[in-house]
Amino acid sequence: MDAHFLKSASDLKDCPQDNIPEICFMGRSNVGKSSLINAFFKKKLAKTSATPGRTQLLNYFEYKDKRFVDLPGYGFAKINKNKKDFITNLLTQFLNFRSNLVGVVLIVDSGVVTVQDQEVVKIILQTGLNFLIVANKFDKLNQSERYFSLKNIANFLKVNFDKCVFASTKTHHNLALVHKKIFELFVEDER
Repeated sequence: MDAHFLKSASDLKDCPQDNIPEICFMGRSNVGKSSLINAFFKKKLAKTSATPGRTQLLNYFEYKDKRFVDLPGYGFAKINKNKKDFITNLLTQFLNFRSNLVGVVLIVDSGVVTVQDQEVVKIILQTGLNFLIVANKFDKLNQSERYFSLKNIANFLKVNFDKCVFASTKTHHNLALVHKKIFELFVEDER
């Protein structure tokens, strides 16, 4: 895909000021947001790190007439309280007030879904945005665990089962379906 990095923003006022629709990728620190973006575009666009909390800005990528935003992670990042508060505020502001935002891809760890993930889903539901939950790292689960895990994730997050999909950025399994469902978020917004 002919996608490219556009810019980083530390505040809503630094975000692109136009009407191009956006999908954001969010999730806990080190859950694989940047890796999913790279797998999605089939090239290394987003910086990845084994150290949680490396993404601390809104990172914009553009593909044709659409934008994708890699958001800072929430949760386990080893950063000071002021920076955590800044990121929490930035995420809240972005979800609630970014008019270009048409959908959210929430990446969760297929083996460990947390109360924080549940709280983020509540916020997403309150915004009325289209969303998809990608249970990443499912390559670590066996076949029978996969079905029950996805069902448990949907139940725990209180969302419909069809809003959840497994993926593995490590093995690239199921990425074609993830790709399709992400682009459907743009189409759903046009209805």
